[in-house]
Amino acid sequence: MSESTTSPGAPLDHAALVAVFDQFAAMDRYSYQRDEILEQLLGVTYSCEIEFGSSERTYGYTPDDRFRDGRTVIGQLKGSTHKVSVQMPADQNDRVEALASGDTLLQAAVFMSWSSIYDRFELQADPTPATVEDVASPPPSAPTSEPVTSETVTDEAVEPEPTAPAPSAPVAEPVVEPTVEPSSSPVTPVPPTPSPSVPELGSLSATDRNAFLDADQPLTSASLIEFLANGLQLQVQQVTAVVDGFWDYLLQPEHYGRQKQVIPNFGTFSFGTQAGQPALVFQSKSTRQLLAQQSKGWNHVASERWIRYYQAKSDRGDLSGLSVKRRMSVWIAERTEESLAIVHRVLWELMSLVCDLMAEGKRSIRWAMRGEMYPLEGQQGDEVESKSCYGFRTYGRLANKLAERMSESITRQERKSTRRQRESKEPARLRDAASFFQGPGVL
Repeated sequence: MSESTTSPGAPLDHAALVAVFDQFAAMDRYSYQRDEILEQLLGVTYSCEIEFGSSERTYGYTPDDRFRDGRTVIGQLKGSTHKVSVQMPADQNDRVEALASGDTLLQAAVFMSWSSIYDRFELQADPTPATVEDVASPPPSAPTSEPVTSETVTDEAVEPEPTAPAPSAPVAEPVVEPTVEPSSSPVTPVPPTPSPSVPELGSLSATDRNAFLDADQPLTSASLIEFLANGLQLQVQQVTAVVDGFWDYLLQPEHYGRQKQVIPNFGTFSFGTQAGQPALVFQSKSTRQLLAQQSKGWNHVASERWIRYYQAKSDRGDLSGLSVKRRMSVWIAERTEESLAIVHRVLWELMSLVCDLMAEGKRSIRWAMRGEMYPLEGQQGDEVESKSCYGFRTYGRLANKLAERMSESITRQERKSTRRQRESKEPARLRDAASFFQGPGVL
């Protein structure tokens, strides 16, 4: 690491990066030492040799305009088995698209993060001209290969006449000229674009929102996703990933305390049965409560200041201080590799819209391949109020998935059972998946 401190503009060599990744891979997956290694890697630039596998359009928010509409290279570090992805600036799209499988990409890149989902290291190309040149022309032998190569070309054009002195003149001058090169290189890093912690997203206008809410026909998840994507100026795939993440979160048994989950200002989820089949049970807050929330202006844009504090924490695995919705946002962001700010905003807008729809008590919401939220008649004291809350009708595909998740959870619980529990009647009850689906619960 001493080289990087003495010469900030010079990227460390490829072998150094492979060695650090080897050390990381050799450690236990949940070792705190892995986190320490990742922290040391942050912001360090390396000269990478990447065996090209494929490329895809870069999705998600990036504070640096140069990377918007760029491509992400997916491959592995040459001479190793370490998988990597490298975000490339948009002006390198032609270069990336010309690569074939197995080609070697030489690129200076900065370490960004480790993706536990894809088991790969995520890098971002260093787009400064000096760094790209250094990486692109390693053949000239010495560390000063880039300045020597460029300067000797001009010197040979100026002094072609001498026969004997000629060899010595080019040798001497490249040594002097590199001192000019570093003086200009500080100019390149000077424009580091400040990266805002919260991306600038669009907003849902009151006019568009009201028009969307006032329709009479049942609402589909596809139309809801499209409306959010257009309003927030995001891609449909980004919003879809958050919506999918929301439902995936609800299907994790470990997220249910006392077999129920309550989402504040939204409703209660639990595992139950419908017509003898596993089902996801949902009961929203009453329409009266939802209307009262609206009158208090509860659905103003949620603050995203907490994201900066959370991301600055050394132990991001500790979610105990976060609210339910914020924990959901972190969980979804980690699994979608989407910006936490984007996930939080989309999730908040999604719940806000759904609550406004439920407050009106008129339209069903059909979630593709999952189920339907529909208005119910409920008892409010001595009155029977029509459509006082919303329930959930589970589709067959989701019921099958619930059965799989529950059987896995039951198996884990049985393995953890003590000898005393196995001698009691408890195991017999646990073996019955239906015992897990016992009515309302809280997120």
